[in-house]
Amino acid sequence: MSLKDNIMARKGYWLRNGAILFFGLTLFFFVMLPKSQPNLHDNIPIAPLEETAPTTWPASITSEHCDVAHPGRPLIQYVLMIDAGSSGSRIHAYKFNYCKATPELESEVFEMLKPGLSSFGDDAQGAAQSLDPLLRVALKSVPAFLHKSTPVAVKATAGLRLLGDVKSNRILEAVRHRLETVYPFPIIDEQGVAVMDGGDEGVYAWVTVNYLLGRINSMEKTPTVAIMDLGGASTQIANKAINNYVVEHPINNTEDIELSADEYLHPCMPVDTRKSYMHGEKEVTLIGVSDTANECRRVVEAIFYKDKACILNPCSFAGVYQPSLTTSFNSDIYAFSYIFDRITPFLAGSDVPIQDITLQQLEELTDRVCVADETAFKEFDSIAEAKSELGKIAEMCMDLNYIYGLLHHGYGIPKDRKINLTKKIRDYETGWCLGASIAVLEDRWYLGA
Repeated sequence: MSLKDNIMARKGYWLRNGAILFFGLTLFFFVMLPKSQPNLHDNIPIAPLEETAPTTWPASITSEHCDVAHPGRPLIQYVLMIDAGSSGSRIHAYKFNYCKATPELESEVFEMLKPGLSSFGDDAQGAAQSLDPLLRVALKSVPAFLHKSTPVAVKATAGLRLLGDVKSNRILEAVRHRLETVYPFPIIDEQGVAVMDGGDEGVYAWVTVNYLLGRINSMEKTPTVAIMDLGGASTQIANKAINNYVVEHPINNTEDIELSADEYLHPCMPVDTRKSYMHGEKEVTLIGVSDTANECRRVVEAIFYKDKACILNPCSFAGVYQPSLTTSFNSDIYAFSYIFDRITPFLAGSDVPIQDITLQQLEELTDRVCVADETAFKEFDSIAEAKSELGKIAEMCMDLNYIYGLLHHGYGIPKDRKINLTKKIRDYETGWCLGASIAVLEDRWYLGA
């Protein structure tokens, strides 16, 4: 069985057992239960390639770990993975060596740009051309000798999903055409330019983190870790659900604020701020009010639908089965992406790639942020990055409440449980890109394959 088959089999296993959970309301948030894992390459026959590879390997293309490749393998193999996210596009140019029969990650070139593909809307050609700076980085990073054997993939996530099928398909077609006609890199055969399936995104993110931690593809049988990934577009959708809830279920006007028929109090917005909001086809105004009674947390918890019928106990939210996170495992939990971005400015700062926080500490931080907006966040004057973030993000109270509510109220993670906030491991970005690239290598993009 190939590595890709192993990964896909694992995906089916986890999905069947409810360990990858997808919030049906639009949330992208995966929890993968850890267990002792075998080497992913155990029992995978490694057949040598026919001797069709070039006999002369350029002296300029070297590995830091060996001088001679494993028989039938190239010394170096690159993979290009473009993450077309909601806020921007990123390229990962991964360099692998074949000092052994299986690939080993040796280095990465990373570049990002804004805006994302979804921001181009009807301008499909503009969207395709927006990736040119990233692909120029690839042309410089990958030796010309290896261009035609270096696979590339462009995988879009939540942002492009929101455009709808017609617009997103036009953009993807334009991107594929530009790759095929302008650049030398071959597009991977399966879903080479596509909107990524949410299940694949979770599986590959899990592979990335556990690969970088040495929990898989290792001779030692070590327990794997759980992962949590929350994207910006998914959080925006959740915020929309929260806004809809306060319109459809108005909170008590305890301060006797004079309101017109189209004005609604919002406990998750900064005090006295006003925001126009389209609720269906009707424009309304949301007004931020004091949240001394934790009304924001109550509203956030309501959108998880914990009271929905649970056919198979226990359930997390919306009636979705989930094994208890209190009793099912005691291994580590790693969170990244939007969770990292929102919390770390209040801790050691976003430049520190690995930090940790308990849910009790997160609850206390959330309470401080939501109350402090009434005094212009003076409490955080001594934390420059936190003060800056609070000045830019009006929804900070809402976002932190949502993250806390999701982890504790939605998924039932105990308050004393530590969460590892991770941006990089071994100086490599977390997320799904590396895991997807490892799977691509199973298609043997070797020279002469």
